[in-house]
Amino acid sequence: ADLADWAAEAPAPALRRGHMAGTDLDEAVARYTALYPGTDFRAAKGPGDFSYRYSFVGDENVTLRSSVFPAEHWGRLPMLPDYVVAWWREGSGAVDVGSHEVRSSGTRPFLLPSGRSFSFRSGPAVQNLVHIDAAFLEETAAELHDGRSRPLVFDHTRAPSPEQTSAWRRAVGEASPVLQDAASSPLLRMQAGLLVARATLQLFPWHDVPFSAEMRAPRMSAVRAAIEYLHHHADRPITPADAARAAGISTRVLQLAVRRHEDTTPSALLRGIRLDRVRAELRDASPTTTTVRAVAEQWGFGHLGRFAASYAERFGELPSATLRG
Repeated sequence: ADLADWAAEAPAPALRRGHMAGTDLDEAVARYTALYPGTDFRAAKGPGDFSYRYSFVGDENVTLRSSVFPAEHWGRLPMLPDYVVAWWREGSGAVDVGSHEVRSSGTRPFLLPSGRSFSFRSGPAVQNLVHIDAAFLEETAAELHDGRSRPLVFDHTRAPSPEQTSAWRRAVGEASPVLQDAASSPLLRMQAGLLVARATLQLFPWHDVPFSAEMRAPRMSAVRAAIEYLHHHADRPITPADAARAAGISTRVLQLAVRRHEDTTPSALLRGIRLDRVRAELRDASPTTTTVRAVAEQWGFGHLGRFAASYAERFGELPSATLRG
């Protein structure tokens, strides 16, 4: 976001810091709307005084933000340039995640939808947020998968465990002083940002998806949501029709889009996702405690011969070879 209109200061080139505050509701709505072009932000003042505050500090990779907005507010945000983890100090809210709405409250962190626009609503609230630049997090995630940096698909419906939450908070707490200190060296800043990014990748389930440039266009957001549904629910007895329904499009629209932009079918795409999951499990397993058949059947492949042929065609080796390492 362009923060040039804020009362910003930059004690060091790498440091970004800004603050806005006031008591006028219309001014607050205008300023929150300006955070990201295309935002539709609305609010209704309740009884009592109104005083808002929004501040941020960090660098081009990670920024720590806080928001105080003591009025009911709702609207729609465009596709964000960052991956955003948030939690409530006061209040609660909800965001749509395509097929349904996810409510959040309390201090447990939640992830805002990425890769598409989304609607939100909240009562009077005090909120903290950690913004991680999309390219930075995707490059960090490339450490954990084979291939180049690619968009990440997070499962927003699965809440992190208390242990995951504690580990993430420790990472953010350790990185915060470095990110807020103008005297921090570029190397220290990079290490602090990586600490937050790596902890975030351990906080929520995710997969990297090699979307084509055409598929990443805003107009394809519903199709992307359907494909993301396939990734998130591949371990369940779903069909492409379920994914289309969850994304609010017809099965025919999904079929045509996947055929045109990915040169495959939704059913073949789902089968490929499941084959990828089988491969990941076989790589991590031991042949003394795991069998190819057990893993294949877990992912819905009941005919071992056909499964082995499909596996070899996709990965250039038999599943037994993967299991042996």
